[in-house]
Amino acid sequence: MEEKIGNLTKQVLSERQSMPDMCDNCHKRPKHREYQQVKKWCKVCITKYERSQWSEEKLESSIVRLTDPLYADAKLQDLSDKLQEKIQQLPEDKGLLLWGITGVGKSYAMAALMRHFFVEGFDIVQVSYEMLCLQVRDTFKAGSTKGEIDVINPLLATDKLFIEDVGTTVSIGQQESDFSLRTFLVILDKRLRNCKPTFITTNKNVEELGKSFDPRIASRLQQACEIVHLTGEGRRTKKS
Repeated sequence: MEEKIGNLTKQVLSERQSMPDMCDNCHKRPKHREYQQVKKWCKVCITKYERSQWSEEKLESSIVRLTDPLYADAKLQDLSDKLQEKIQQLPEDKGLLLWGITGVGKSYAMAALMRHFFVEGFDIVQVSYEMLCLQVRDTFKAGSTKGEIDVINPLLATDKLFIEDVGTTVSIGQQESDFSLRTFLVILDKRLRNCKPTFITTNKNVEELGKSFDPRIASRLQQACEIVHLTGEGRRTKKS
């Protein structure tokens, strides 16, 4: 019987006897077959446990690759009590939209949230909105080996999606292109339907984003995200 279980499961049996029979977080069976034969842990909780065994150096280097190095040391406890409370109260399927002027701390707060989710075992993708548009446009070039869906699919599949600086490609009051609107709407709509949270930073409020994009964008954002206006002294000012 042990030979059929395989090396991974033997390691689990020998090193992880303290693992509970049922995942305390989600109460679901894991999709990974070899873990499933031993303990009923979900993929997220298995990943959380594995990352908890990493050295501090490995964990920190992984977080640096995940987010911007400038904010790699950001932690939830550094955020305001009000923002921490908002984050703690978020339902599992709801994201966060932080809006405010440049330098007020939106990216810092999102980096802290990414660190938290990474340690908790979630898959995370971060992209700036302008870079996303550039990547999609590149698929239109002659000889491109990628299609639009190849760029967008990882954003649809990830547990937690972070999109930075939405709406900065045009000034307040100006209209986004049909291409930009379609790209953003597909991502928001698909993730909303699949109950996958999206986390967004922008210097525009939802009404302004609705005017720049389309009323459908404003409606999706209100459904998908908790809207938080950040004010006060920015993290960039404090770091300079």
